[in-house]
Amino acid sequence: MLNIQDVLLLCSNLKLLYVEDNKEARESTLLILEEFFHDITIAKNGLEGFNKFQENEFDIIITDINMPELSGLEMSKKIKEVNKDIPILIISAHKDLEFLTTSIELNIDGYIFKPLNSNDLIEQIYKLSSQIRKKQEEKLKQEKIKIREQRRIKKIIKLADIRENEQKIITNKIKSNHKQIRDSIDYASMIQTALMPDVKELGSFFKDYFVSWIPKDTVGGDIWLFEQLRHKDECLLMFIDCTGHGVPGAFVTMIVKSIEREIISKLKKHPEFDISPALIMGYFNRTMKKLLRQESKDSVSNAGFDGGIIYYNKRTQILKFAGAETPLFYMTKDGALNIVKGNRYSVGYKNCDSNYKYEETIIEVEEGMKFYCTTDGYLDQNGGEKDFPFGKRRFINIIKKYYSKPMKDIQVIFDQTLKEWESKVANNDRNDDITLIAFEIDKQSDYKEDTIDEIVKYEGVMTQNVIASCIDNIEAKITNIGTMGVVATITIEYCQNMMNYSKNDIINDREIVPAGKIEVKYINNDYYEIEAKNIVSVDDKNKIEPKLIEIKSLDKAGIKKRYRELRKSGKNTHKKGGGIGMYEIAKASDHLDYDFNAINKDKYTFTIKSIVNSKKDIK
Repeated sequence: MLNIQDVLLLCSNLKLLYVEDNKEARESTLLILEEFFHDITIAKNGLEGFNKFQENEFDIIITDINMPELSGLEMSKKIKEVNKDIPILIISAHKDLEFLTTSIELNIDGYIFKPLNSNDLIEQIYKLSSQIRKKQEEKLKQEKIKIREQRRIKKIIKLADIRENEQKIITNKIKSNHKQIRDSIDYASMIQTALMPDVKELGSFFKDYFVSWIPKDTVGGDIWLFEQLRHKDECLLMFIDCTGHGVPGAFVTMIVKSIEREIISKLKKHPEFDISPALIMGYFNRTMKKLLRQESKDSVSNAGFDGGIIYYNKRTQILKFAGAETPLFYMTKDGALNIVKGNRYSVGYKNCDSNYKYEETIIEVEEGMKFYCTTDGYLDQNGGEKDFPFGKRRFINIIKKYYSKPMKDIQVIFDQTLKEWESKVANNDRNDDITLIAFEIDKQSDYKEDTIDEIVKYEGVMTQNVIASCIDNIEAKITNIGTMGVVATITIEYCQNMMNYSKNDIINDREIVPAGKIEVKYINNDYYEIEAKNIVSVDDKNKIEPKLIEIKSLDKAGIKKRYRELRKSGKNTHKKGGGIGMYEIAKASDHLDYDFNAINKDKYTFTIKSIVNSKKDIK
């Protein structure tokens, strides 16, 4: 957590230009900014902001995007043309990726979405102020070193006996300054690490694992993503190397993250999909090219990524992999090494074909197999006697030599080996961000498919004879009298609702058509599921839905109390179509869910489902 005193200390002597056209937003944000900055100049539009920038010297600029005269981005462009190094932080209510792309091109230093979160704003202020302080300290350090060096030379000439002492003073100061800079960089890295998935989530799927995510700069262009999908034994793992490092690379990872959330949302809504990493990679390719306007070779921007996507199903013990310029390494239980080569084709760049079909490999896995995923940062790191890249051969040798060790030990070996390799070149720096993920397959899930006994299944016109037939089936198949009565009551209410509210699916026809679907199922010898589905008008939706919303807000005792009140009032009877039957259904159900899906402006598909626990004593 940030220390506010540290932020105050960093900002107190800095001059801020704050540009915001909305009075309420400006005044509320100023309450925060005035806690940290003593010198704030305000502009009410982009043109006024640029003019004040030309008239004064500022350390930081904070601006909105949508403003009259000049937008925040237009003003930022003009300012960057004058002073490309001045930090600019953008605050906007828009999450339009066009703005994000323009921000990347302008090298905007920070981006916060409205509604404004004060913690996010303070963190951004701290980040930019730290960068300014770092530059100031570096300049001051250089000036001090120059002065001390001059004094040292003079004192050597005059006083040879104090030479050693002066040298110690200079050395200690340099070490102290270096530590402060290093600590600041480490803290910034810690913040970005917190934005990644919790590594412990891998423990729900794998027997053993580790993740090494090491950005080259304060923030990185590598990102790894992990998500449970449609059930607890199905997941998706991605390790991505985006264009660039630092802030530009981090902006591209935000685009990747937004597309990933869209993909995950679609997959979770469709349990029938056969998930394909290759198709997901293709979706990334098409979407990134479209969002960044890279569908032409003449496009200004040219961003994308290399990486891999892994789908794993613990129930079937099936693993699928698709790679873009990225391989997958794995060891079998008997120590045999396998390499799955990804496609020699990147994702999203303007030269990438939108219709390119990526390939995937399907692997039948078993307990004890170990997989290794890496972006090219580890493999391409220079070092050794001849300053060559580390390479796949050395990477594979580590896997083969130490595959029997626990993952935490293998992680240490990978880290130490690379450090030794780098150390053989004087003043060596990291070439790229590094992401290295390894995991060991656990035993197959003991999940068992649902066993379903179908008691009632009917779809069509609802009549009293149909209802009687449904009840006959319930009475014949449910032996517990109490449970049978509850299930029959709910079923009758659902069928009556169809007869009262159902409409046909012809647009602009509001005729009542008593038709729909009713199902009663006994699942896993444990509970009964009663589900009804029919078409209702917008008027009936507006009548039914408030009752269901109220029901979902009440506990069991509250539902029973409300049901008694409605019956006593006489205003919500079945005959009047008041929806009292919904409370009777809720009173009898152990759990109730519902959904309305629009067909057109006048019609909705209405689905409602009740759960009845067969093992509970029913009184």
